[in-house]
Amino acid sequence: MSNYALVLVGFSLMACSSQSPTLRVGDAQASRIDAGERERLAREGATAREELTRAEGEVAHAQEVVRVVAAERKRTQEPQLLRVLDAKSQWASTRSSWREIQVECARRHEYAAIAKGELDKAEIVSRNGADLDVERFRGQYGGAHAAWSKCNGKLAAAHAAADAAEGQLAAAKSQYAHDKLVAASAEPQPPTK
Repeated sequence: MSNYALVLVGFSLMACSSQSPTLRVGDAQASRIDAGERERLAREGATAREELTRAEGEVAHAQEVVRVVAAERKRTQEPQLLRVLDAKSQWASTRSSWREIQVECARRHEYAAIAKGELDKAEIVSRNGADLDVERFRGQYGGAHAAWSKCNGKLAAAHAAADAAEGQLAAAKSQYAHDKLVAASAEPQPPTK
């Protein structure tokens, strides 16, 4: 029997931030790794967790903007301003979707970072003479990294959609300002002395 530990954990790439890779180096073997290397591995995982925390905060903010814009639209009766609010609603919605995909990618990144850490540990322990099937760790990391990369492709497309919606919002605001300026200049001006 080989010396690696399998930790059976239900794994879902959609909710993997609370999960760990299923293939782990045993604690007894990991204790053979020098403290500096263990610290480096821990930092990489912590960086990915911080990215996830930031992304979750951005989603909460984006969802609040969607709610505020919807409430603002309900209160508005002016047709010209409604066009701006429609564009703002579309922008807020696409921005929220982009941020949600960002959270998914951050979760996948965290999983990939943990899997990479386990691969690094497995390689170190294996070089020190332990009987480990390092290829299984490589496969685990490769799959996690591929899922993260695929998610980043979706993220780029969502970001482009949010940017396009922001451009449409800017155009709607510009048109609204122009219409207001034209309307104000058409009003009779008080005589000047």
